[in-house]
Amino acid sequence: MHRTTLEDYLNKENKLYNYFTFSSNILDGSDLDNILSLNELIELKNSVDPKIPSRGKQVKLKYLILNKELNINSLTQASLYIKEIEGACDRGVLRNHMKNNTIYKKRWIIEKT
Repeated sequence: MHRTTLEDYLNKENKLYNYFTFSSNILDGSDLDNILSLNELIELKNSVDPKIPSRGKQVKLKYLILNKELNINSLTQASLYIKEIEGACDRGVLRNHMKNNTIYKKRWIIEKT
């Protein structure tokens, strides 16, 4: 794991953590109160929202047939999701439907979040 990635997960409340040691063994002289197990580290990672890709803008995708709503990280991911179900989907067409508040293929609504 890169240092900056770890800082993103652990640098809450503007606290800067300068030193970490990762080991499968307990080191001699370790402060046992400050040791995280792998499961605790994974839980900490999962408790933080994933980063949205820098160019991506979150969208809400509503599937009218199944009355299902999804929050998706980008228009590209939304088009890939629709493509899996419909067989084809064009990002540019989706963008136009989102701008004009119209329904795509009579069953999809896409909105900015």
